Amino acid sequence: MIRLTELLLVLFVAFSLLSCKSEEELKQKESLNISFAVAELSAWVDESLVRVYPNPFMNSVRIAIHTSSPSDITVLITDETGKYRKFIHENQSNVEVMVDFPKAEAGMYLAEVLVNNKLQKFNLFKIK
Repeated sequence: MIRLTELLLVLFVAFSLLSCKSEEELKQKESLNISFAVAELSAWVDESLVRVYPNPFMNSVRIAIHTSSPSDITVLITDETGKYRKFIHENQSNVEVMVDFPKAEAGMYLAEVLVNNKLQKFNLFKIK
């Protein structure tokens, strides 16, 4: 399960960067030497480790699922409206995918990871 401090860090970073109204404002924050940590979300799903990183992300996010034996793995990514962005289905012990969002709008996306019929959800934050 995601620790509360990790979740709060991700939310702070995402909202700080999403609140920028222009590229110039974003550059101003960078010029003030405000640094933001990039978080990794991880969780155990049916004895399998699921890692999602970086989060927040700019153009792509990596989802890695490590299991001890071949497993039925499904990854579904949707935007805030529920529109499907990516669907992956594998039956193997380790799956690692890079999901690209080059033209997608900044905002929140939902990654649903299903391992052997056990579901874990991750909020993903795309920034400019």
